[in-house]
Amino acid sequence: PTFTLVHSYEAGKLTLHHADIYRLSTHHEVADLALAELLEYDGIVLVEWGDVVAGSLGDHLLVQLDPVDDDEHARLVTVGGVGRAWATRWDRVEAALGRFAC
Repeated sequence: PTFTLVHSYEAGKLTLHHADIYRLSTHHEVADLALAELLEYDGIVLVEWGDVVAGSLGDHLLVQLDPVDDDEHARLVTVGGVGRAWATRWDRVEAALGRFAC
């Protein structure tokens, strides 16, 4: 069957590119998507199931969603910066997300 790996959505000044790479198993398959090139055009690249190739993504923000045992609709959201570029931005990220902290 055919399926689309990357969907793009206009979001004001930025474009959100959602890549679902669950079905990909090698770094070469992910490289063929040219995700880094999408960033050059004022975009945000959201990689779903990125753990498969996390080592090749460079500096990135990792957002992990985990189920909460006692509520099937609730998720624990954990955010972390991967790479040195996030060290200079981390205070702003924490400030922006602070109101959502549990």
